[in-house]
Amino acid sequence: MLGININHIELSGVKLPIRCDMLVLEKIQEDYGDISEFENKLIGFEPIYNEDGSAKVNENGKSVGKSTLPDIKTVHYGLWEFVKEGIECSEQEIKYSEKDLIRMVDISIGELSDLLHEEFMRCFKRKNQNPTQKETKEKTP
Repeated sequence: MLGININHIELSGVKLPIRCDMLVLEKIQEDYGDISEFENKLIGFEPIYNEDGSAKVNENGKSVGKSTLPDIKTVHYGLWEFVKEGIECSEQEIKYSEKDLIRMVDISIGELSDLLHEEFMRCFKRKNQNPTQKETKEKTP
């Protein structure tokens, strides 16, 4: 074990480790081109765009859009990548193929999407409230 926290998801009575980290984010960016595109498809959100092509935002700076069903292919992708990374980080062997894993899903697509989104968002939270390096101000002559 690498000494890192690993969350778990239970599918068909099997507890599986899941992890979204920098390696997974890099793969998402590589495959989706934009991390926010992955997130929108994962949670079922379609942004509304202005005439100039920019995303419409409300007075709080949040994207405006409509809710849709989560994109099945994106949920499938996220589950597989998160479980693979969770297994690797917990130094286990992968016992299931990608198809086996998808066949094990016994919760609704909405529930699965929510669980994966929660793990995805964990990547963007500050992990250590006390920085490991001391900030110093250098004086310039």
